[in-house]
Amino acid sequence: MSWISIDVDLDDIYREMDRLDKETMAGWLDEDGYFIGEPEGHDIPSSSSPLERHFHDVLIGLSSKFYSMSNEEIELIENLYKKYC
Repeated sequence: MSWISIDVDLDDIYREMDRLDKETMAGWLDEDGYFIGEPEGHDIPSSSSPLERHFHDVLIGLSSKFYSMSNEEIELIENLYKKYC
């Protein structure tokens, strides 16, 4: 049997994937035990307002949906982050 070695850039492949491809891949990762849960160590202080706690919860929930987002949605979030940081 012959073998071929191919150098593949996963970043390039990921950027070319559409939403359905990403959802399919996320399903594969979940099946293989790579479930993306809520990050640990990101507790918000108890002195925070209800609005701040809600915003924090929304951002944590959004971060767990990374593999379901389009490239444009990811870019939008990155641009918002860059604007305020």
